Amino acid sequence: MGLFFNYDKPGKGIDKNAPKKKGAALFFELVWRKLKILTLSNMLYFLVSLPVIAVYFLLLDLLIGNVFETTDVQIHMHIILILTFILTILWGSGPASCGYTYLMRCFAREEHAWITSDFFERIRKNFKYGIVILLCDIAMLFLGITSMRFYSAMYASGKSYALILMALVFIVMVMYTFMHYYMYEFAVTFEIGIITMFKNSMIMAAAALPMNVLMTVIVFAGTYLIASLFTIPAVIIIMFVFWISFLRFPIDFYVARRIKRELIDPNQKESD
Repeated sequence: MGLFFNYDKPGKGIDKNAPKKKGAALFFELVWRKLKILTLSNMLYFLVSLPVIAVYFLLLDLLIGNVFETTDVQIHMHIILILTFILTILWGSGPASCGYTYLMRCFAREEHAWITSDFFERIRKNFKYGIVILLCDIAMLFLGITSMRFYSAMYASGKSYALILMALVFIVMVMYTFMHYYMYEFAVTFEIGIITMFKNSMIMAAAALPMNVLMTVIVFAGTYLIASLFTIPAVIIIMFVFWISFLRFPIDFYVARRIKRELIDPNQKESD
């Protein structure tokens, strides 16, 4: 772990007289300027998240393992592994995501953060939120996939109304996925109750549906692309080195700055 501690120091910084960039220009500047830090944060997050990644993998294999019509073990493992990584990127990994989201939030808002000390400090402070979200994730994953398979079998047996039930389950799972873009941000930014965190995340997710859909499609398409181009060991290495940050930082950049603009800045103006 000594690799990560060597970078617990401020970067070069920006000229205070330089014109302020916004939107896409600011995003790409931050990615370039913090490329090394994003990579190190990615590796730290991946290592700490390994137990949760393993749980996702085993659960997905158990729930949908026999859905794929293939006798090739390598292809089967490849599919389950990619679904596991997509789930890790979109849903996070419980307490580890509290630390990682805090780092991404600070990078997005151009605030300083120590990679290792702030990462583990936020895990400690927000452990309750992380565990509750993780337990809900495991329950939702089990119930969602089990329900879809059950209703799919009903539809195949001639019960046409099961298609409506499948659609409802799908919508719930999609909205629950969108909520994850905001849950960890709320957890590390505000001192609020868990119920309030879920409620506010649902409101924010519903209010930005087009952007949420776009970000989700990018994660699926990008991960599918590397899965189709590389072998399983190569995909694992790519995920470990940079891929989570590559796909997750755009989400956290958008969400962190939106929360600051819509919830934090107005309250600061009122208090002033």
